[in-house]
Amino acid sequence: MKKNIVMLTIMAIMMAVSSTALAKTPVTVEGTFEGAMCAFYGNACPMEPTEAHIALEPDFVLRTKGGENHYVVNLDRSTKVRYVKDKVRISGKVNAEGTLFAERLDVYKGSKYVKVWDLVQQEAERKRFIESGGN
Repeated sequence: MKKNIVMLTIMAIMMAVSSTALAKTPVTVEGTFEGAMCAFYGNACPMEPTEAHIALEPDFVLRTKGGENHYVVNLDRSTKVRYVKDKVRISGKVNAEGTLFAERLDVYKGSKYVKVWDLVQQEAERKRFIESGGN
């Protein structure tokens, strides 16, 4: 199990490094965040994941209705965890392997999608945080 987690982590890092250079095709993809280990082994994740199950997942993938899995390399795990099993929409760029570089994350709430994260906002917050000395 530890060996698989290490392999999956290394694979995600390699994809992150390569995807930023290769991500060229603009896309908008809808689906749900599912456990990466479930996707890796081709298993269905629990319909109502428990805290224990979520804690054991090293990362999460965006799974479309068609069953495609996309690693979202620049979205923090904690952001993905917040929206596990919720209907989400990611706008960004995709490389040839299907890895997504997110520019915006929307979550379906009520009867519409609501923006909960975007890359420009994150970069502005990071800059503000650094310039303020972490305050």
